[in-house]
Amino acid sequence: MPVEHNCRFVKGIAIFAPWLTSPLMFHKSHGACIARQRSAINVVDEQPEGGDIDPSFTLFTTSQCLNEPELHASTSRLQRFSHKYALAVLMANACGSSALWNESGQLIVRADCGSLLLTGLRTTEGWQGDIIPLR
Repeated sequence: MPVEHNCRFVKGIAIFAPWLTSPLMFHKSHGACIARQRSAINVVDEQPEGGDIDPSFTLFTTSQCLNEPELHASTSRLQRFSHKYALAVLMANACGSSALWNESGQLIVRADCGSLLLTGLRTTEGWQGDIIPLR
């Protein structure tokens, strides 16, 4: 999403969390890792390799704006990343097909097309997802 940096708008992310009173804004990032138990957020500035991610983090978030065939390659890479590093992944795609994978790389929910908000909730039974129509 566009965020303001040095009096102009650049690519960035906004992070909303229950323990925050307002969203955190970061410019030029590839995503963020969230650790609920520590109420911690780590912004990932470089393409994540996995080995550099703290094991206490439980969710990796990323945003993109991709269509096919790049979208297929990206979702496959994120699913493998999720499975390999046992880290849930939430991918927001401005062109549709936003998705959530659990720590095993299993797809929990995908918002195929349209004005949809994808949400995820981690419970004692695992991850649950929901899609909320915005129009």
